[in-house]
Amino acid sequence: MLTKRENQENEFYQEMDTRTHRRSCCTFQTMIIFFGIIFLVVGMAVFFLFRFLKQTNLSSQISTVITAKSSLLGKLNFGQVKNPEIQIPVSEEELNSLFSNGIQSSILELHDITIQINELNLEILAQAKKPIRTPVQILARPVVNDDKIKLAVTNVKIGRLPIPGLMRSGLQNALNGVLDKNFQNLYENYRVTEIKLEKDEMIIFGKLK
Repeated sequence: MLTKRENQENEFYQEMDTRTHRRSCCTFQTMIIFFGIIFLVVGMAVFFLFRFLKQTNLSSQISTVITAKSSLLGKLNFGQVKNPEIQIPVSEEELNSLFSNGIQSSILELHDITIQINELNLEILAQAKKPIRTPVQILARPVVNDDKIKLAVTNVKIGRLPIPGLMRSGLQNALNGVLDKNFQNLYENYRVTEIKLEKDEMIIFGKLK
């Protein structure tokens, strides 16, 4: 009788241990699933937040470019009454807006162009996409040539390496092509007589044709 009771007690405790073990396993698995879902949700939230901020920043940049270009075009809209002489200040933002789509020469394709104006020259910083991805630095001086604004490129560095004059001429032509296109309305009405550089500003002087 005693042995039978002991056997029943042993079976009871074994069943309790088994149920407790199962319950523990289920709880551990549930925790793993729970934390996995949390990590997934947090990861997705970070991804969409990053994407939203990137799109917002891009939209802000596009808006700035459009505003700056509209400002410059407004200065070049002379209307019916034209002054004998003009003086047009062009800000860094307005000049940068002209090159927002990048340029392509015979040797390089440049994007993310930023132009800084100082009293001596224009410092043009860009990112080459072709044939290699590397930073590019260009120094140029605006000059008057054939009554138009031209950029005379004095130095070009691809990465840390300077490039020879023959290769510089291709970039110079590409830069001047952008200026010719955007200042066409100016050239139809005025001849450029002088270009003056100040900090953050390029001033164009002209006389009516």
